[in-house]
Amino acid sequence: PDLEPGLVRDAPRPCHPDVRPPKTARACHRRHGPPERSARSKVSLRLRVAGVPSGFANGPPERRWKEALEEALTPHRPDGDERALRLRFILPPVAPGRRGADLDNLIDPVLSVLVGKLGWFGHRRPSIGGIEATKERGSEPGCELELLAGLEPSTAVEKPLLDAVYEGALPRSARDELFTDWVRARVPAERRPDGPGGIGVSLVFGDPRTNLGDIATGRPKNVIDCLWPLLGGRAGAPHDHLVTTLRLSRGDSLGGTGVQVTIWSCE
Repeated sequence: PDLEPGLVRDAPRPCHPDVRPPKTARACHRRHGPPERSARSKVSLRLRVAGVPSGFANGPPERRWKEALEEALTPHRPDGDERALRLRFILPPVAPGRRGADLDNLIDPVLSVLVGKLGWFGHRRPSIGGIEATKERGSEPGCELELLAGLEPSTAVEKPLLDAVYEGALPRSARDELFTDWVRARVPAERRPDGPGGIGVSLVFGDPRTNLGDIATGRPKNVIDCLWPLLGGRAGAPHDHLVTTLRLSRGDSLGGTGVQVTIWSCE
């Protein structure tokens, strides 16, 4: 569909196969593989919101970003078929010595407005069946947003840093030793991330009740934080700012439990 009027300062470049995606997402697609086009990946609404994206629990910058989102998105209504969300964050250059916002933290304020304020996805974050997000630096900050009928499964990663299924109970904190030991045992030192475009992470949760929208404090956040043996950092302080592509979904092939974790370097 065409872009909704009134929001776009310049033409967006959404990251799906029939539009040329940004450099970082393009490199990640080469490794991770874009989903094939189908009815599931149909775009029901596509918008661009100008402003400086802010992460979760970031005080006045987060408040200003939420206000910009609400003002820009209030005139628009999805058709009710939305089941998934694709986000492309364009961030201003980061100051020297600063890490910049984590991608998972950038997602939460958007969901707070879309779901909590505007009532999209039936006013329920658990109704979100898939989230795909990227971040990059650019001269015109903002967020490109697409509502989808669903996310298609990604194709295989050529050289994953980690591609395995964890069959235990999902971690419930950033310091879960069982999960971090599982990651550590599968990531030799020679397979550390080294791509200049950051790191791509795909998480497919086996439990259909997993709330993908609880990205700031729920199970998706706990899993990401416990990837620190690969991402770098330490327990409770992972280097998840290095994640530039994040894909969250639920799958039927895992028997209702666990999570499939795929991680790769982006060129």
